[in-house]
Amino acid sequence: MSALPPKPRYRRRRIFWLILLAAVLLIGIPTAFAAAPTMPWYPVQRLGENMTTALVPVPKVKQGLQAVFAARRVREAKVLAQGMRGQPLKVQEREEKMIGTLLDDYNRAFQEITISLGQQVDRGDKPPTGLFTTIENASTHLYLQLEDLRMIAPSAAQASVLQAQETAQGNLATLADALDHPPVSSDDAKELTSLVAAGLLSKDDLTKLISGDQSNREFLASLRTAVKNGTLPSNALAMIEYGQVAHYASGSIARFRAEVDFDEMRKIALLIKALTPTGAEKKSIEAALAKYVPGQPVAVGDQGQFLRPILLGFSLAPRLPADLTHLDPVSFEPGRKLFYETWKPLTTSKATDAKTLYSQALSLVDQNVARNTDLLEQIEFEVLNALRHDVVYAALPPGWTQEQVIKIQPAFKQLITDARTAETLQKQTAATTTSLIGMTAPLAVTLSNKQVEALRQETKSAMADMKKQLTALSMGVAVPNDTVTTINKKLDDLNTHVDQSLQGMTTSAAPATLTQEVAELRASLKQALDAAHTAMSDVQQQVATNVGISGALKQALTDLSTAHDQTRTELSRHVTALTQASGATAKMQQTVTDIMADSGKNVAALSSQITDALKSQATLKASLSQSIQDQADHAAELKAQLELSDAARQALKDEVVSTISTVKTAQDAVV
Repeated sequence: MSALPPKPRYRRRRIFWLILLAAVLLIGIPTAFAAAPTMPWYPVQRLGENMTTALVPVPKVKQGLQAVFAARRVREAKVLAQGMRGQPLKVQEREEKMIGTLLDDYNRAFQEITISLGQQVDRGDKPPTGLFTTIENASTHLYLQLEDLRMIAPSAAQASVLQAQETAQGNLATLADALDHPPVSSDDAKELTSLVAAGLLSKDDLTKLISGDQSNREFLASLRTAVKNGTLPSNALAMIEYGQVAHYASGSIARFRAEVDFDEMRKIALLIKALTPTGAEKKSIEAALAKYVPGQPVAVGDQGQFLRPILLGFSLAPRLPADLTHLDPVSFEPGRKLFYETWKPLTTSKATDAKTLYSQALSLVDQNVARNTDLLEQIEFEVLNALRHDVVYAALPPGWTQEQVIKIQPAFKQLITDARTAETLQKQTAATTTSLIGMTAPLAVTLSNKQVEALRQETKSAMADMKKQLTALSMGVAVPNDTVTTINKKLDDLNTHVDQSLQGMTTSAAPATLTQEVAELRASLKQALDAAHTAMSDVQQQVATNVGISGALKQALTDLSTAHDQTRTELSRHVTALTQASGATAKMQQTVTDIMADSGKNVAALSSQITDALKSQATLKASLSQSIQDQADHAAELKAQLELSDAARQALKDEVVSTISTVKTAQDAVV
């Protein structure tokens, strides 16, 4: 007799256990061996997660698994950020994108979970207190991990971290509503009161903010609005979590507070390093600060974008020395590590006054943080990236809004362009100065004749003055446009003077060898002066067609005028000294002639170097019009992207709500 086929019930049960076993193997084995997306088992781990989630029939259990897997994405991003230092550039760029992708996955999952939980709370569904307290504990630790990640994540991923923090805090507020926590605890009120003491918030405004019948989610929304309009600093959002972090992770509260304060102080220092107020703005700010009394609100007026960061800096500076001792900069991203090393000397400061400590902090930044194009471009990149992710309010110091960022974007781009031009001039100046040092090396030779020794010292001093003038090329100070005409006239006068002086020397009772050397010197000097004259004529034509010549070029013309004035004087001294020494021995005559020849070479080299610097301005002029048009186009594109982002986000929200409603209806129908 043949065996009976298995009953369908047992067949279904066997298939279920086989699928469950496969899921356990797919998720368990990779989880045990894979810790980051760069490991070979990682794709299998993600496949196992997706299969496990799909097999779970209970919606609430499914959401729980999604939350666990989403939290894992944050840990994976942190592992990537910690390990990318020292990697090749291409590997770092690839891992930066991975971090952004991981945090995007976290955001999608937790936003759905938070929306679903909020709907349950609004319906009046009471969750199990014990279970949700455990979830709140886990969510608090996740929020701490995101703050740690903010310290170590590369620039390209900073906006994704800020967005993840926004999502995590929204989830914490929803959990607090589910557990019937009051929106403002005594710890929260105490922290927010410190903003009143700093002069950033009045007592009446604080009362309005924390009073009234509002939920945790409504209070968080009000706080975000105050941060977005520039009234409150972004660290106010972290302040309301200090009590919860102290409750669930007491061992981490000191580090958490230190990271929040440190990053806010860094944003203030970057703002002051990047942007300089006008003269009128400085007077207004100084007048307001002169009236500053801790504990009293300050009338911000039109200078809020500068005054509010300074007031917050006064509040943070006294805590900065202690905060630094709670930070671990080993894995910090380069920008934050630079600021940590810059401020580390404050840990031994004896100062206790807020203004003094604040001044010391900014002074250290001036000494150690270079205001170059790399710094300005990093600021622009991080702010615009946060703008695209709609979290720019968390990347700005108080007093700054999204609208202000969009408004100053073209000017900030021009600031970067000007800085790049200045750096180019500085490099040219350094190269020219090095060349001058080499050319003036013969002047260091000590000669016995007193007249020649005096001439040597005077020439050496003149060359030092020329080096100082070259350094001034990169300062960009404006001068009148008729400078070129003045320099041309001085060049003509110098040419005539040298020619007459040399002519007089050849007709004097000088040896025949000196007459030949003077003729050669005359030809060399005439060639150098003719080249300078030609270069200045070219510049004169450029000035005639471009009245708005850049400040850097104008400064170069002024410096050239000064340099040639000095050169004319020194050459006149050379000729006089040479004439006086013409009756000396042949050796002394040869020495003086050599010095004259070196001086002529110096003039020719100096003229060539400065002519090159002037020609480099033509490139700046040629690209100016196109740069302005590009900035206008980019501003329009950015505005369109923002409008599209708002519409897309609303459409996505509507779609999610609709999908959840449809699924709920289907579940109810099945039941």
